[in-house]
Amino acid sequence: MAQSAGPAIPTNLAVPSGHVLLLEAAARGVQIYICQPKAGSPGAFEWAFRGPEAELLNSRGERIGRHFAGPTWEANDGSQVVGVALATADSPAPNAIPWLLLQARANQGRGAFSAVTYVQR
Repeated sequence: MAQSAGPAIPTNLAVPSGHVLLLEAAARGVQIYICQPKAGSPGAFEWAFRGPEAELLNSRGERIGRHFAGPTWEANDGSQVVGVALATADSPAPNAIPWLLLQARANQGRGAFSAVTYVQR
């Protein structure tokens, strides 16, 4: 069975030339928000983003890592990449979280994520 190509990646989310695809994974999880007092407005409250909690899955649906606050991606081998957002675009899927281009600001360990320089999420 042929796989259909996904939606086109917006140009502002393109990884700079000279980089190669290291890994492609799906994610299954949640975005966590907390209700907190609104600064400067006594008695008012607002939702604040706390962070993601997601499993990373390979093409067979097997867990290969996790994604959590930082934003951080951690492989099952313990290697990690922490990113900083460079660009954003609306997802083509209604009610989905925005797409991001992130650049690695820190890598840890000697595994799958130790050499990651960019993440498209």
